[in-house]
Amino acid sequence: MLVSHQLPIWTLRRYVERKRLWHDPRKRQCGLASLTSFHFDGAKVVGIGYSEPAAHLIALSSTARTAKGA
Repeated sequence: MLVSHQLPIWTLRRYVERKRLWHDPRKRQCGLASLTSFHFDGAKVVGIGYSEPAAHLIALSSTARTAKGA
C-alpha cells in the first residue's frame, strides 16, 4: 500500500503506463480521497484501477454550500 499525494501517484501511474511523465495537471484522474490501484501478477503490473469511494460526500458538501449561499 502506498499513501501519497496527487503528483507522485500520477507520476507512478504514467510511468507504469509507459507514458511521458510531463503532462497537463488539469487532466489528472486523481480526485480528493480517490484510490488508484495497481494490480500485479508477480512483479508485473497487469492493470490499474481508479475509484472515488467518497465522491458522494464531496457532492453533498457542494450542494450544502450552494444551498447556504456560500
